[in-house]
Amino acid sequence: MPKLSEAIAGELVRDIVASGMRIGDHLAPEATMLVDYGVGRESLREALRLLESQGLITIKRGPGGGPVVAGVDPLYLARTTSLFFHVGGATYDEVLEAWQVLEPALAAQIARRPGRADVARALGPYLYPQDDTGQVQEAKDTGFHTAVAELSGSRVMILLLQSLGHMLVDHVAEALSRVEDWEGVEREHAEIAEAILNGRPAKAQHLMDLHIAGVRASCATRWPERMLDPVVWQ
Repeated sequence: MPKLSEAIAGELVRDIVASGMRIGDHLAPEATMLVDYGVGRESLREALRLLESQGLITIKRGPGGGPVVAGVDPLYLARTTSLFFHVGGATYDEVLEAWQVLEPALAAQIARRPGRADVARALGPYLYPQDDTGQVQEAKDTGFHTAVAELSGSRVMILLLQSLGHMLVDHVAEALSRVEDWEGVEREHAEIAEAILNGRPAKAQHLMDLHIAGVRASCATRWPERMLDPVVWQ
């Protein structure tokens, strides 16, 4: 049975969603919530701290402050997931494996989509290399995979893939940033984007699989110990 504070946190979340509150909206004043939820001040504040720790609200201090809706950030899902991965003994190679299973299938799904305008807008910038500095290209690399995830239109898939991305970037950033030359990465992105835009699902899936397999293989070759380490909770 959940603690009282956890039950209150659940009620707060349900009310935030049901009332259609948006990022930046203020929750009711504390005195109002104490009456509405029929609880004591300490239980309510603990519930708010639980939501704050998950990044769902921010608590502003001072006059005019209070709890404010913060939205859904996959970074917090990555942190929570990494805790369970760590306790369960999952390795970084297994995180890469999950990425390799999910995103190629997603690329094929998007390539089958009849409407192409949204795909062209999202993937058009990746058709041709534009920059030659490692920093910019690394940002573009992250942006490419984010664009693919968002094209799925599935909130579950977007959160899963972006949380895996956060985990890899935050935990294995040095390894990933040195895996391959960024010109080659951009070329692979352009080939995948072209296959998706041309409505070729089998080719898009194959190219995405090769792309991620290459990253995974390079990591395994250069940092074998790191890839077999349990995921760290951070």
